[in-house]
Amino acid sequence: MTTCDLQSYRSSQSALAMQHLLLTSAVVVLFVCTKSYVNQLRRQHARCTVVVIGAGPVGLTTLLIASRCPHVERLVLYEEVSRSTLINRGHQIALDKKTLQFLKDLEVDFDNMEGCVERSIFYTRVGIFLEHTLDMISKLPLPMDIKFDTKFTRERVQEVEAMSGRKVVIACDGSTGQAARLLGLSDEFLQTTCRAYGAIASMDRNDQCSVPMPERRVHGLVFDLSAYGIDTSEMTDAAGFTLKLYGSSRHRCMCLAIPKSESLLVKNMRLILDRSMMRNIFIKCFNTCRTKSEGELSDTWACDTCVSRPVCSTSNSSSAWNSRLLRGRRHVRAGGGRGQPLLQLSDRAGCKHGNEGADDAEPLARTSCLCTNRA
Repeated sequence: MTTCDLQSYRSSQSALAMQHLLLTSAVVVLFVCTKSYVNQLRRQHARCTVVVIGAGPVGLTTLLIASRCPHVERLVLYEEVSRSTLINRGHQIALDKKTLQFLKDLEVDFDNMEGCVERSIFYTRVGIFLEHTLDMISKLPLPMDIKFDTKFTRERVQEVEAMSGRKVVIACDGSTGQAARLLGLSDEFLQTTCRAYGAIASMDRNDQCSVPMPERRVHGLVFDLSAYGIDTSEMTDAAGFTLKLYGSSRHRCMCLAIPKSESLLVKNMRLILDRSMMRNIFIKCFNTCRTKSEGELSDTWACDTCVSRPVCSTSNSSSAWNSRLLRGRRHVRAGGGRGQPLLQLSDRAGCKHGNEGADDAEPLARTSCLCTNRA
């Protein structure tokens, strides 16, 4: 092979290598650009709007959780009553240690919230908690639309479906809400027996300020029913009733409970006593077990005290979390049940176990992340 042929061969090989290099570079650049564009489209398609129905403690906590999800781009809240009505609610909630830590992780500042702490339980008026949480939500960097005085109806369902992009709808409108039914979800409640008999009473003392107060429990109460014509000489109930006194200084509630039994005391209180007799028993229980800062109740308060049926069977009623995903071309919609358990009596009177449903909202509030991961 001559020198001229060797140089020509080397030149052709160099040109071929350069072509391969340029082609490989072009393919790599095209792959990177295509992948980046597809990822961008997926991120845009994955972002969603979270719609929460109900501005109670669980609903507002759900908004706080949703605001931390990276794929949420907008928050919408529907609440049937006005903001002033919401924050002026007078009943009291109790946050146990687990719930308290959960809310602190969401940066809820309990140090600047009116309330009291006893045995690691924080007591406050629900309106104070809602006002504080609404102030936190108003400072979130996400776009949001808070709709007070707006009941969630079929027209609102159409309004939500008309929103662009993906939607996650979470129903937190309480035991009497209709959102779950409108969203096509089951509103069935799970009933579990408490294996106890009980009765509750509540009263509003409008001359008192609404100051949060810790719960007070007294065990082993046995009542002398001889004044009602009931012979108590043979009643030897060892366990006795447990009295729970709770609520703020203005809105006071009392609950009497005893394990199920066929003792004479229980039978007589279930079958013989009427509401007026139970009202008198609750008044005497309050005067005996009240805190030192509270004044005694006179007989005139009997007319202003709301009492459930006499001692009856109790059950724990709560709605199971449920969700329904409707996959369309442009949205995923999910809905959930209410997370607030109630201690319900057979006449549908109930007393709330504090705010135990708040941390249960987290799994459903994070449905937006679940939806985007499946996209």
